[in-house]
Amino acid sequence: MQSLLVLNDIRPRPRIHSASVINGAVESFLSTHELSMILPDFSASDEEWLRETFIDTVSTDTSTDPWKMASDFASEMDDTPTEDYVDLFEKFTAHLSGWQDQLLRDWVATGGIVNPLSGEVCRVEIETRDGILAGLAFNEPSYAKTAKFTFLDDSDRGGAISDNGEITRLRVLEWEVIRKVAEPSEDDRMIHAADRAARAARETKAREQRLWHEAQRQRDAFLSRNKVSDWEAKDIFVTLGFTDDADAARAANAILLVLAQRQLAAST
Repeated sequence: MQSLLVLNDIRPRPRIHSASVINGAVESFLSTHELSMILPDFSASDEEWLRETFIDTVSTDTSTDPWKMASDFASEMDDTPTEDYVDLFEKFTAHLSGWQDQLLRDWVATGGIVNPLSGEVCRVEIETRDGILAGLAFNEPSYAKTAKFTFLDDSDRGGAISDNGEITRLRVLEWEVIRKVAEPSEDDRMIHAADRAARAARETKAREQRLWHEAQRQRDAFLSRNKVSDWEAKDIFVTLGFTDDADAARAANAILLVLAQRQLAAST
């Protein structure tokens, strides 16, 4: 393996959990959200009080769990937590996460650190509390945007790879822990290829399932919108000469089902 020199000149990773970052996220959130609009039990006249309580809760809370923050927020107001409070803090934590990720993306984009990995997979050594570990580093673009990668420890291969070849257990780590990088072996490449194939097959199956459920939903909606009324069933009874109304209704529903399937086929 070659020594990794590129990380020697990095600028320190942004402290995304610092008070200044949290405060910046709060200010940004409040500039685009009116709390009295998210919390329907309050009016615009309560906005300033809600904001003060919200800022106090976020600045003193060490948790980013929406339920815990909602509970603390309600306690500040001598109230009990509600779904509306949870919804508010789910919106905020999503905003905070995006705010923190953007700081990291900006840090990477401005040269704060250079990606030490080349290609989709590399063999690496990383430094951990337990010492140096060797394994595979996967250079996934979604993680690379925030200077992270996924890692498969060599000693964990037996338990982390499923029978179909998909890697089911990976560690998400920061680039800074990498100490050495080398080209992957042929065996490493085969592991990576099998994982990609298995993931693609799983995603294809999931996509087909979603399409099937959506087709069923559209069919049921069509049948519901075009439900046969009593007088229509009687018309079918008279016109086609069925022996009872139930037979007529079943025939009408069968016709509607065919029309629904045609409509679905035309829309796909």
